[in-house]
Amino acid sequence: MACAVLALILAAGAGAQEQERVRSPWYFGFGVGAFFDATWVTDGAEITWDDLYKRADTDGVSFKGGGKRGEPPIGVNFRVGRTLSSRVLLGVDLTFIGQEGISDGQEIATEITNLFGMLTLFPQQKGLFIRLGGGLSSFSIVEVMGPITDEFMGYDGSAKHEYEYDGYGGLAGIGYAFWLGRRINLTLNVDHSRQYYYGYDKGPDESRFTMVYLGFDWY
Repeated sequence: MACAVLALILAAGAGAQEQERVRSPWYFGFGVGAFFDATWVTDGAEITWDDLYKRADTDGVSFKGGGKRGEPPIGVNFRVGRTLSSRVLLGVDLTFIGQEGISDGQEIATEITNLFGMLTLFPQQKGLFIRLGGGLSSFSIVEVMGPITDEFMGYDGSAKHEYEYDGYGGLAGIGYAFWLGRRINLTLNVDHSRQYYYGYDKGPDESRFTMVYLGFDWY
């Protein structure tokens, strides 16, 4: 009898806990991770960020894809949205990736920023999820050339050039969510996005990257 009562109590507790783990009407979260396969295409020619930063050289030490001092390529994500049902979330994602280094004797930084509407689907209501999104995108390149000395103008320093290209893009992703307590999800995410730029005589026609990251969501 005691065993039966204990089993009923445990079952009731598990059921209550499962009921408590229901997503609230709104959510927000963030993620941090690394990106790879970052590439832009100009007139049909592909240029990977690895190729660009492979030529980086600091104090005679070359490194591939690591930025100025071997820093890893980092991406961040912020998101907020509405819970439409136990299977469907609809929101807005802001994703940023960036890298910098010294290439061909000059400092260079490349950045991609995406502001996408995002649909998240949980086929089984929890665990595995699929992300589909699209929206606005921006690609920027900053070059710093120097040192430059102009005795006539009395200038001694560096020349900085900034280029920015606006466009649109789309994203497809997959991941898995783990419940931490009642209101928090720990997520493992893999997102692949492509961006397209228009109206520029020079610069990238399109770009792409894949980002793998760890996320936290509050409901």
